[in-house]
Amino acid sequence: MISIELPLKPVSVNQAFRAIPRGKYCTNIKSAQYRQFEKDALTLLPKKEMITGEVEVTIEFYLKSRFTISDVDNYAKATLDIIAKAGYFENDNKITALHLHKYKADDWNIKIVITQI
Repeated sequence: MISIELPLKPVSVNQAFRAIPRGKYCTNIKSAQYRQFEKDALTLLPKKEMITGEVEVTIEFYLKSRFTISDVDNYAKATLDIIAKAGYFENDNKITALHLHKYKADDWNIKIVITQI
């Protein structure tokens, strides 16, 4: 089991990507806000041995206002991508159960627990 805490404001999917028109289609690129969140998170995340195989992930988002900010699932994408990039588990396709919670708090914080199945 891996348990980590990030004292950061999470980034929602709506904030994380920007659509760039390319003819008839659009390409999504990471926003400056996402790139900063990724940089800050990767700096704060301690080195851990990778959990291989299937995992269960629980993420608790502590928000300064839980009702006026994004839906809880909007925060999951960027957070999962970054902890996968940090090497805590193989790939987010190995997640068999995902539990998301959001709470009103005085300070921004993200608590993550990854359990091998």
